[in-house]
Amino acid sequence: MRRLTERFTVPVMADEAIDTVGSALAFARVRAADAFSIKVTKHGGMLPTRKVATIAEAAGISMFGGTMLESGIGTAAYAQLFSTVRGLDWGCQLFGPLLFGDTLTTTQPEYRDFHLLVPQGPGFGIEIDTDKLAFYRRDGGRYRAAATH
Repeated sequence: MRRLTERFTVPVMADEAIDTVGSALAFARVRAADAFSIKVTKHGGMLPTRKVATIAEAAGISMFGGTMLESGIGTAAYAQLFSTVRGLDWGCQLFGPLLFGDTLTTTQPEYRDFHLLVPQGPGFGIEIDTDKLAFYRRDGGRYRAAATH
């Protein structure tokens, strides 16, 4: 990827190749990408993702905030983390909640003018619906549903 990055003016983004803090450091060290795609799920949590972002920031590598199509809970967590990242020049794709037919939260991530607003409040800024959580809980390997017609 370094040869591609050096040869072409079109920006090269590393996505799945940047999966750990170590791989981010290796890519940054030799400038093997112009941009990193960061994802909380891919990097193994909030702290490793923040570390990958810090490496990119220190190396002057821009970033894109990816998603693994999380629910409102995951999207709120991503939004909180991404709000701390400088150099998120390629934007984000935090649209997972828009694809789901149901949610586990009483408050939803809010989208306005094609932007996700960073949720405010305690925790990730959204409230879990305990009734929905109970409804979708797994019991004995089966979903507990109200009715199966």
